[in-house]
Amino acid sequence: MSRASSLFRRFVQDRSGTVATLTGVALIGLVAIGGLAFDVSRALALRAELENAVDAAALAGASQLDGTSGAMGRAQTAAMGSLVSNRQALGDTYESNVAVAASDITFLSSRDPDVTATTDATAKFIRINLAPRS
Repeated sequence: MSRASSLFRRFVQDRSGTVATLTGVALIGLVAIGGLAFDVSRALALRAELENAVDAAALAGASQLDGTSGAMGRAQTAAMGSLVSNRQALGDTYESNVAVAASDITFLSSRDPDVTATTDATAKFIRINLAPRS
């Protein structure tokens, strides 16, 4: 009995594999943090791509707001054309059709406070609100 007790005591007090065990446990956390950092950085990069596509569409539309007759129609066409040409950044899937509704585009005559424009002559600003994409 004393030999078994002695072996058990030595086994419990032995610390030769402690570093390997702690390294294995810490490695799980490090891999999880690395994966989370990759996912977050990819999500932020996609968000920036989407914002850039919408900004390009707004600039394309704003370039047509010159106060002449048909300016709002030309601006809407230019903005929607820019959005559709950037469909790889806007699409949820690899489909070629991206749904961009005319109601997503608003024309404003003033930014402070936001006043909706009613005529081509008063349209000075363009706002584009798209539904979030995955």
